[in-house]
Amino acid sequence: MPVRSKQMTFLARYVRIGKQEVRVEELFIDFIKTKNKTAEGISDMIVSKLKADGLDIMNCKGQAYDNTATMAGCHTGVQPRMKDINPNAEFVPYSNYSLNLVSVHAPSVEVNSVTFFLYSRTLLLFFPLRQRTDGKFLNPQVNV
Repeated sequence: MPVRSKQMTFLARYVRIGKQEVRVEELFIDFIKTKNKTAEGISDMIVSKLKADGLDIMNCKGQAYDNTATMAGCHTGVQPRMKDINPNAEFVPYSNYSLNLVSVHAPSVEVNSVTFFLYSRTLLLFFPLRQRTDGKFLNPQVNV
C-alpha cells in the first residue's frame, strides 16, 4: 500500500478467559485502504471486513475511533451506523488519537511544552522496549 494513501488500521480487542486468569488482548488484523471516506462508506467497509474475516458483528460489544465527526459523530457518523446494526456495540473514544493531537499541536502554543513532550516521548519509547526484555515493569501492571 502506498505511504500516502488513506488507510484504516483494523484491530480487535477481545477477552481471553482461561482457567486461571481473564485477560483483555488486542490483535492487529489489517490495514485497509480507504476509498470512500464518508461515514456510510467506512461503515460498509467495516461490515465487509468483519464478514470477510468470519467475524460476527453481533459479537462485537464496543467500537472505538478517532474523535472526528465522520467517525464519532453521534447522529450521522460511523458510530450510530454501527449501533443501528448492533445495539450492543458501545462507542468508546480512542483516547490515543486525542493525546497524539495534543503532542503535535501543543509546541506551537507553548515553547516549554516542547521539552515536556520530548521527554514524554522518550519515556514512552523506552518502556515498551524495556518490557520486552524485563518483566519488572509489566508484572506490577497486571497486579493492579
